[in-house]
Amino acid sequence: MKKVVLLAVAAMFVFVGCKKDGIYNPKKKISKITYIYPTYSGIGDNDTTTEVWKWDKNKLKQIVHYSWVENFVYDKNGRLLRIENIDYDEYIWFEYEGNKLKKASMYDGGTMETTEFDFEYNGKKLSKITVSYPRYDTDVKKEQNQLLSAIFEPAIAQIMEDNMARIAESQSTHKGKVAGYTVSFEWSGKNISKMIYDEDGETTTYELTYDDKINPFNGFLELYIEASFGDESDYIYKNKNNIKTITGMERNKPYIINFDYEYDGNWPVQITKIYPGSSEKYISQIEYRK
Repeated sequence: MKKVVLLAVAAMFVFVGCKKDGIYNPKKKISKITYIYPTYSGIGDNDTTTEVWKWDKNKLKQIVHYSWVENFVYDKNGRLLRIENIDYDEYIWFEYEGNKLKKASMYDGGTMETTEFDFEYNGKKLSKITVSYPRYDTDVKKEQNQLLSAIFEPAIAQIMEDNMARIAESQSTHKGKVAGYTVSFEWSGKNISKMIYDEDGETTTYELTYDDKINPFNGFLELYIEASFGDESDYIYKNKNNIKTITGMERNKPYIINFDYEYDGNWPVQITKIYPGSSEKYISQIEYRK
């Protein structure tokens, strides 16, 4: 989980997703993504990295990155329960209420940091995400340990409990949750048209436009700890189509992030992301399972 993934990048006949959050079952399943970064970016070897997606029938089970592996674990209903990156001691687990994702909890054992994301809805559509940073008192720690023991293997749960004990000790003067920021959403049809970040009353607004093709990442849950949704497109995991532009404001001036696509029919096979004021291109080449 050491990168910001492009979640911005599901026909004409049928859009195959699932009405339940936590079930990612696109009609065409990604088998490999190659990321090509600008020259001298310092990312990976020769400024190119790859990740291989491994499936067990209709379930995404593993993503093999260039230096780490992510495992995807499901509950008895087939919904994504957790993502584990044992190489970096990073985990995220999900909670649901009915058909909707209600909460995501991240844990980074390397830094002993935790982050929680609470999801709100307007009808069936996501309306707000509240990001908070828990401070563990005794009761919170006890509840968290019970959850860890229920969903993790004993050895992993013990490691995480020990780390959380150190968190509690180092933050013993703090109680409860400290809210970080919120992100609110407006929709146009089946795509998010606007995002509003609010941190302590300071807001940043992004407006988004889309193509008419299938978004192969629609419904793909993967929230990155290091990024903490830092990239403007990281929240966009529920759109039917692919983002063409993200327009924000910087020092009272609009700036536009552009996405260009190459398609195989209705499915993107190459995505090029260009930031404003730069000619450098960030390219994602997508291959699908035969």
